[in-house]
Amino acid sequence: MSRLPIVTVAMGALLAAGCVSIGSPTALPSATPSLGITTPAPSTAAPSPSPSAAPTASPTVAPTEAPTATAQPTGTSSAAPTDSAAPSGSPGTSPAVPIVYGADTLLYYDDFSDPNSGWGVGTNAGGTVAYADGGLRFDPAAIGAWIWSRREANEPWNVMRVEGSVTPSHAGYTGLLCSADDDDLYGAVANADGVYIFVHLTSAGVEVISNGQEPGWALTPGVTTSMALDCAGTNTGALRLQFSLPDVSVVVSHEGTEGPPNFDRAAVYAESGADGHSLLADDVYVYGGADFTGGQSSGNVDELLAHVPAEWRASCFETPISSTDAGAQVAVACSLDTGNADIAEYVLFDSQANMDVAYQARIDSWSVEPTGDCQTGPNETGYSVGGVSAGRALCAPQTVGVRLDWTHNDLLILSNLTDFEGSYADNYEDWLIAGPV
Repeated sequence: MSRLPIVTVAMGALLAAGCVSIGSPTALPSATPSLGITTPAPSTAAPSPSPSAAPTASPTVAPTEAPTATAQPTGTSSAAPTDSAAPSGSPGTSPAVPIVYGADTLLYYDDFSDPNSGWGVGTNAGGTVAYADGGLRFDPAAIGAWIWSRREANEPWNVMRVEGSVTPSHAGYTGLLCSADDDDLYGAVANADGVYIFVHLTSAGVEVISNGQEPGWALTPGVTTSMALDCAGTNTGALRLQFSLPDVSVVVSHEGTEGPPNFDRAAVYAESGADGHSLLADDVYVYGGADFTGGQSSGNVDELLAHVPAEWRASCFETPISSTDAGAQVAVACSLDTGNADIAEYVLFDSQANMDVAYQARIDSWSVEPTGDCQTGPNETGYSVGGVSAGRALCAPQTVGVRLDWTHNDLLILSNLTDFEGSYADNYEDWLIAGPV
């Protein structure tokens, strides 16, 4: 298993271009002039997203070799990560400190079918932003040019969550931002090399807060990726930022003492790394919350961790539940330093119907031609434990490496193993001990 160290990134591209932005106007004049082109666009209410339909066909594929059921270990488990947060007030990242921030009120959902939904559009020296191709399209003007567009959330929120689908056409930085002022934005970006960076944008340019590199963060050009940013203002006691790619269960965070007290707008960021670079953003959800929860969701994390191998539990942490996983109660991810896989993820559902819908969504996202053998290649099949049918399993290539997703019908747990090196055999070997049991 490869682990890349925290790196210092040369930020020539980020700093070479001036601060070029596109944003819709504020309700009142700001104290300083806007640096972007303002195009009046009244906000419109967007309907809440609805879950996809449940699978209609019954499984017909014969079961593969069953995973070995292991005895349930005894002892008290803990959801606490092994890495501590960065010292207050100083830059830093911690690869295992994701927290449910408490942004649980849906402020808006935007599929960009309404060109007047409120995002800034237009053209300036940095490039063009427009409602196009079924989403919000960013076309930076040149290599190294960067541009962002935002939409307001109507009122300040102490915590905010922004998530959506992003598809960069070429190498370059893609990210999400939270702000209470168009000249003072906080967020994070990632690129095709697996570099992630927490950034602070001001009228003076881009400040790098902290950065690192990990294979799971690589944004493959032409591939749609789910991206999320959680922000907590200093009204909660500290500035907290959490950046994640839910599809591959990677997450990093930053904590400091300086920043805005709250946030009332969200933004999408694009920076060109090649000629002809574009970014398409779609299905953006923005949530708000009054208080930073700083802890677990209403689900029972310990109950879920009891079905995780004992040697993995110290590396496990609670992760935000995806807005597309209807009925999900609690989710944990484990950053594995032992075994073959790199990431393990477990999600507890309230019913088999909702679990099956979420599993079907993964089949739809990572569709494969079955080979009949998860040990050597992609497949989708039923499996059994002790001769009894237990659920279904999907083995497939993903943006980086390979994944193995499976359901457990009795426990209502949907799980995933990810191997960034792309070994089906290694993922399968860990699946035999991964539970849930």
